[in-house]
Amino acid sequence: MGSSYFVSAVPSLSPPLNYRSCTPTNSAGLRNSQFVTQRRVLMEATKRDVMHHDKQLEEEEHMLAAAGLRAEAMPKHVAVITDGHRRWARQRGHPVEYGHRTLEPVNAELCRLCCKFGIKVLTIYLFSTETWLRSQEETDSLMSLFEEAIRSNLEESIKHDIRISVIGDRTRLPQSLIEVINEAEEKTRAKSRLHLILGIGYGGQNDVIQACKKVFKKVKDGSIREEEINEKIFEQELQTSICTENPFPDLLIRAAGELRLSNFYLYQAAYAELYFTKAPYPDFKEEDMVMALKSYQQRRRRYGR
Repeated sequence: MGSSYFVSAVPSLSPPLNYRSCTPTNSAGLRNSQFVTQRRVLMEATKRDVMHHDKQLEEEEHMLAAAGLRAEAMPKHVAVITDGHRRWARQRGHPVEYGHRTLEPVNAELCRLCCKFGIKVLTIYLFSTETWLRSQEETDSLMSLFEEAIRSNLEESIKHDIRISVIGDRTRLPQSLIEVINEAEEKTRAKSRLHLILGIGYGGQNDVIQACKKVFKKVKDGSIREEEINEKIFEQELQTSICTENPFPDLLIRAAGELRLSNFYLYQAAYAELYFTKAPYPDFKEEDMVMALKSYQQRRRRYGR
């Protein structure tokens, strides 16, 4: 599972820019200058006003029909495992950091598509518990990128009715990043167009363990009896309980051809439809998303029946 830069802003329903046409040069100075210019252009594109609410549903239905999708069969919650961006950068002769940074427009594109198609919850798995095993230089750089992005795009998230939540173990995160996360969660708590959940320092195994500990404590304190423990009580202690309406993914997408969950949503994905694409995350685009949604809509969800 790869790490990712946070979305540059909540995107509009306008067509995305062709960010893949921007190729870095061999000169570090020119490359950095080009990246800054590219980022500014992308941020301006994603900061355009979205359509008025009274036209939103009509527009979504039109876009779904144009893409060959059915509104009544859309997933409510889509989760994405980012992967392949480091390999993508190395294969092109660029540093790993460039691979992390090129994910920004992809994250923005995913948010744009969720708004476009009426998807209500989007989880992006950015940084797993295992990612801490990488070099301190790389993890420090990622923490700085997350902090900068959340802070600089908070007002746009508020403007476009996007709720931001972060799941994961915060005990290892820098205090400055924790403060930015707390501010973003508080200021966007009442937003409802799209619930964007970011996995930073998240691990599915840790999530299950911490939920078990909380349930055990309630039994020990006398809040509940052991025989009262059921799925509902357990699920209330999972980190995804922050999402009250659609906490579990209907569709889970993984990029870059790997066929595993990588310690992501181990409990929550019990009945998720899985979709694996060979496209590395930096190359994931609208047609890949549409293919995943079409695959989802062709499946019959029986839940064991």
